Amino acid sequence: MATNLARKSFNVTDECLHVLCDPCRFTGNTTVAIKYCTDCNGHLCPNCVNTHMKGKNTKKHTLSFIKTKRTSSNTRASEGTAQSGKSFDTKCLEHTKPVVSYCLTHDALCCRVCIASTHVECKLQVLSEAASRSRDSRELRTIESGIRRLQTKFEETQRKKQGILQHLGLQNDTFSKAVKTYRKTLDNILDKLESNLQKGKDRHYDGKVEELRGCLKICQDAVSVLTGSLNEIDIASRQGDDQSLFLTLKKVQAVSSRYETVLTDVEKQLPRNYTFHFQPDIAIERFLKGVNELGTIRDESNVMNGPYIS
Repeated sequence: MATNLARKSFNVTDECLHVLCDPCRFTGNTTVAIKYCTDCNGHLCPNCVNTHMKGKNTKKHTLSFIKTKRTSSNTRASEGTAQSGKSFDTKCLEHTKPVVSYCLTHDALCCRVCIASTHVECKLQVLSEAASRSRDSRELRTIESGIRRLQTKFEETQRKKQGILQHLGLQNDTFSKAVKTYRKTLDNILDKLESNLQKGKDRHYDGKVEELRGCLKICQDAVSVLTGSLNEIDIASRQGDDQSLFLTLKKVQAVSSRYETVLTDVEKQLPRNYTFHFQPDIAIERFLKGVNELGTIRDESNVMNGPYIS
C-alpha cells in the first residue's frame, strides 16, 4: 500500500520502484526511493525527503525525481516482450524473490531481502544502469568461455567415470576368479567363509558402482544445465535487451560458480586408476576355524597408461 501511495503522490514510474531509500536501507528497511539528492549523492523515500527538506544542514540541498533512462530500442524490446507474454524477471537464487538492484561491492544481483540482510552498507546500482555496458564488456566473453571450459571438464570427467565403471566390472570378474582359485585348496568349511567375503565384495562393488553412477548423473545434469545456460546467453544476446542480457549473465555466472565446486567434488571420487582385487589370507590354512572371512577387500589406485587391463 505504501508503495502505491508513493507512486500516486509523487507520480513515480514503475522503474523507479527498483531504487531503495538509502537512509532506510541502512536501518534495515526496504522503502522505495522517489527522489535523489545531488549534494548527498543518496536516494530518498517520501518520509526522508520531508526530513531532508526540514534539516538545518540539508534543507537547501537539490532534490530531483528519480528517472531511469530507457532507450527506444529497449522500449521496443520491452513492448515486444509484453506482446509475446514473456518475462525477463530474474529471481534471487537464495531467496527466490525478484532481483531489484545490483551490488557493486560484491558483484551480485540483489532482491529486497538480500539488501535488507547482507547488503545494507553496500553500494547499489539500478539494474538498467548496471546493465548498460554488459553487452560490450569482457564479462560476456569471460562467462561464456568459463561455461564452455566447465562443460568440457564435465564431459571429460563423465567419460573417465564411465571407463572406471566398465573397469569395475572387469575387476569384479577378476576378483571372483581369484576367490575360486584360492577356494580349491580348502574344504567345504570354506563355503561359509566364501559366502561372507562375496557378500562383502558385492556390497563394496555395489557401493562403488552407485557412487560412480551418482557421479555420472551429476555430470549429465551439469552438462545439461550448462548447455541451457549457454542457450540463455545466446537468446538474450540476440534479443537486444541489455538488462535482460545482464540479468542472464549474472544468473548463469552464479550457476557456473556453483558447478565449479560440484566438479571439484566429483573429481575427487574414485579416480581413473582406481582398482580393487582379492587379497588372500595365507594364514587361513592354519587358522581356518578361527577366521570369519576368506580374505579382505583392498582398494588400490595404480597409475595406468592406456586402456584398462584385467
